Amino acid sequence: MTKRQSLVFCALLSTSIATLPRAVAVAEGGTGAMSQYLVEAKYADQAWSAMAQKPQNRLELLRPVVERLGGKIESFWFSFGEYDAFVVIDLPDNVSAQALQIAGAAGNGFKVLKTTPLLTIAEAMEAMKKAGELRSSAAYGKARQELAPLEAPSK
Repeated sequence: MTKRQSLVFCALLSTSIATLPRAVAVAEGGTGAMSQYLVEAKYADQAWSAMAQKPQNRLELLRPVVERLGGKIESFWFSFGEYDAFVVIDLPDNVSAQALQIAGAAGNGFKVLKTTPLLTIAEAMEAMKKAGELRSSAAYGKARQELAPLEAPSK
């Protein structure tokens, strides 16, 4: 097994398919600088009407928009339930993600458009560690004490 194959195998063991490209980039010594976002969309009635009259591959319509922001679509699913579509997108930064959100919301095609930043397992573990360190700090203790609701006086 080559070194690259070993790194890719380790990345596969430690991450989900949605985060694999970034995990492989990090494993190979890169920064994995792209951030991933989950976009949940509920189409407006007029959008469904248009798709029923003229079926469209929404993935192919969205791809150049995301690429214009320097991003890449990892996966796209239609669904039924609360949301009509789920898309996992790699984008360079939060500003690009917010630009996509604003542009999408400004149109008439969606009833709901929700974008959620995604964390790799490693990022979540780092956040948990930082949270533990923060909770044991004097600054956190003081803030918690100051922000705690006043106790009712004893009778």
